[in-house]
Amino acid sequence: MRIAFINPIFTLVSNNDALKEFIKDSPFMYFYSQFWSGFSNGLLTLAALTPDDIESVYIDESHESIPFNENFDIIAITATTQQIMRAYAIAERFKNSPEPPCIVIGGSHASFMSDEASRHVDVVFIGEAENSWPQFLRDFRNGTWKKKYEAKDFPIVNMTEVPIPRYELLNPDHFNMIWIQSSRGCPINCEFCSATKFFGRKYRIKTEEQVLREISEARKHMKMKQILFSDDNMFCNKDRNEALLGKLKEADISFVAQADITIGENPDFLKVLKDSGCSILFIGFESLDPRNLGLMNSTNWKQEKLSRYSEYIKNITEAGIGVYGAFIVGYDYDTNETFNDLANFVTDNYLSGAQITVLTPLPGTDLRERLRKSNRVLNTGWENYTFFDVNINHPILSRKEIEQGLLKTYKAIYNQEYLNRKNQYYHQVFLRNLEGAKNE
Repeated sequence: MRIAFINPIFTLVSNNDALKEFIKDSPFMYFYSQFWSGFSNGLLTLAALTPDDIESVYIDESHESIPFNENFDIIAITATTQQIMRAYAIAERFKNSPEPPCIVIGGSHASFMSDEASRHVDVVFIGEAENSWPQFLRDFRNGTWKKKYEAKDFPIVNMTEVPIPRYELLNPDHFNMIWIQSSRGCPINCEFCSATKFFGRKYRIKTEEQVLREISEARKHMKMKQILFSDDNMFCNKDRNEALLGKLKEADISFVAQADITIGENPDFLKVLKDSGCSILFIGFESLDPRNLGLMNSTNWKQEKLSRYSEYIKNITEAGIGVYGAFIVGYDYDTNETFNDLANFVTDNYLSGAQITVLTPLPGTDLRERLRKSNRVLNTGWENYTFFDVNINHPILSRKEIEQGLLKTYKAIYNQEYLNRKNQYYHQVFLRNLEGAKNE
């Protein structure tokens, strides 16, 4: 029995040709493509939950072609919204093979659009699949598999019981970074975020020993040391942080992590974080307009932190950790001045880089429901949901203005002049920290 675990290729920029051309060879393109198009930890985890008598094959279409002519019993596909049309095309191709396999799909899009997905595949997994996947395999062998397997029908996934992903299935030449997931869940609940709807707001964690074992196993099969933690908000649990960072320091790694801006509150913690190997923090600032931030979160959590953005960034960068900022354009109160404000904020605060994307009404989000009620969701195809294409009617800005403003902002950030300024700033930070270490 054979299973092919397939991660479909995705489109970075769909229609904005000028932006596509600009970022083709830029540092932004490299970081974004590595950060968001890495291998699928979810599929590798399901492979780890698959009995040893079943052959598992992992195929990442961003790096290799799909062997449509080979025989498989099960095709297991994961897909975000921007991958989903390709996922459906893959499913159709296998359906038309001489001996069609059972085709299953999971991931965020299929979970929120399960009826749509079920028209293209045999089985849809809704929500986390660690507990439903083994049941499906038993049902498949017995010939009693169902059309849908929902996470809500199984116990919530206990992160301490999640197995190590099967990193040995990867071709190490295809990936420059190692993805590790140490936790799931984020308490902030932003309206545009589908991850919170998928994983929930409750923060669930793996043990420090688990995380270290995963890193060790990954490094057996991958050549590089750079680790990317895929956790949506890695340092929510302050009781866990000290022990985890101590273990990461022992591992002698360099890593990138995602966090919210409040991580910049405590300079002492930031020193520990730097010593543990953290090189860059990916932080969602989202907007510089308090009215937009108020729309994103019903508790006004982000809005309340806005006045201290620059202070917290300085704390982080002075600790020797780069800040990669995430921003969204296309929120209700954005104007043409928004693009200038974003570029100035990035350069004035010496951010290592910035991901600036267009507001995208993903399935399952509160944002999509809010915009749908006011008829502001455009009738575009899922292939347009790249985060760089416009899928909404904006109350002020035209589609062309958003696209041109986005390109203008990237050009203001990714140029040699700012690169030189940024490098000089971080060099001075390095010298100050080196002198401080000598005096301790």
